[in-house]
Amino acid sequence: MLTDVSGNKYAEVNATSFSTFEMSFTNSSNDGNNDNRGGGGGGGGGTAASSSEASVTKGDVTTVTTEIKPSSTGTSATATVTEATMTKAIDAALEAAAKSNTSANINLVVNASERATEVKTTIPAVSVSKLAGSDASLTVTTPVGAVTFDGDALASIGKAAAGTNVTISVADVAKEKLTQEQQALVGDRPVIDLSVMSNGSLISDFGGGSAAVSIPYTLAEGESADSIVVWHLADDGTLTPVDCSYKDGMLAFKTDHFSQYVLAYFPFGDLSGGEWYYENVAYAYTNGLMDGVGNKRFNPSGTTTRGMVVTILWRLEGSPVPTMHSFADVADGMWYADAISWAAVNGIAEGYGGKFNPEAAITREQTAAIIYRYAAYKGYDLSGLSDLTSFTDTDDVSDWAGNAMKWAVKSKLLSGMGNNKLDPKGSAHRAQVAAILQRFIENTTM
Repeated sequence: MLTDVSGNKYAEVNATSFSTFEMSFTNSSNDGNNDNRGGGGGGGGGTAASSSEASVTKGDVTTVTTEIKPSSTGTSATATVTEATMTKAIDAALEAAAKSNTSANINLVVNASERATEVKTTIPAVSVSKLAGSDASLTVTTPVGAVTFDGDALASIGKAAAGTNVTISVADVAKEKLTQEQQALVGDRPVIDLSVMSNGSLISDFGGGSAAVSIPYTLAEGESADSIVVWHLADDGTLTPVDCSYKDGMLAFKTDHFSQYVLAYFPFGDLSGGEWYYENVAYAYTNGLMDGVGNKRFNPSGTTTRGMVVTILWRLEGSPVPTMHSFADVADGMWYADAISWAAVNGIAEGYGGKFNPEAAITREQTAAIIYRYAAYKGYDLSGLSDLTSFTDTDDVSDWAGNAMKWAVKSKLLSGMGNNKLDPKGSAHRAQVAAILQRFIENTTM
């Protein structure tokens, strides 16, 4: 079993599981009768086909499975498939498919150890072109995940191949290999890196073709299958949701290019992925800063209260045990009581008239002021102040919030709201607060 740093365990891949995945990709599947992996691995020498199964037809696909024994070093496994082995498998699949009037699929099962977190499979470029010319598909099945390339993708890969071989890699990415911003964005969620290489050159675009991907994943306690998502993780840290399905321990999705993908739990049905704040909400939720409001909703346009904002900062600080507050409207035992006490004692948030008003909607300038004071409490540089005169409503900024707003704009925590207005007394909605928090952490603390 593979386990991520949050304790989630990936189920060991087997051919039966991947037959289900292939069904969703091709409207048919293998029967998966090759679930006879050995321990895999073993160093030294080249790699060879350990066995070649008889063809199996189900629906409109006929599959020939060839099992490959890789060489291993630590958690990396490398399999090299000879042209002779590929030719034998392709010819057998094509012959069987012709007899049953179906399309052909070659399934290379790499018997890597369950310890493997990176599996590379190298096949001759001429075999890729032969598959593409016959309109067959190719599946590479590993303990980390499986990929199935359709004919168009194989044709594109064959044309782009700069060398005599093509290497397909499926890897579970170690967090230290991500940038600091990417680590902060994805938290402890598993990240899968998929790549196709030839002669040192990356082939990431499949030229109109596609690859179906299936990754083993075991639900953590409290997770539901319909809230498991896949995010494409761009080099700049941008997250884009990818349509996916989860069944029988396998997370499946389809893509027209290879890159890094995050397996995440994101239980909000009121975010589709096209919103400007989607990544901000994902960041806030993944890092435990903000939760939903119930019924699988984040309610991005909902009100954020004063109690919520100080509680978020209190969590960010590690939920320290505070000296008790003296606000008449904050009862002991309330979910925000400790956070308000901590914020008040450390000069991060103030009350008025002996009350804190924890349930009051927080304004944009109040949010800026509280985060500004928190930054001062942390000893961050507050010297950068922006000139607000370019905004038409700069006179609406309260005197007590002036420097905080200038700092927030300079630090890119806040920007205009349209019509060249800063809207300092407007409500800071939940999506806005999520965005401000991410910008604060990435622009100020990193």
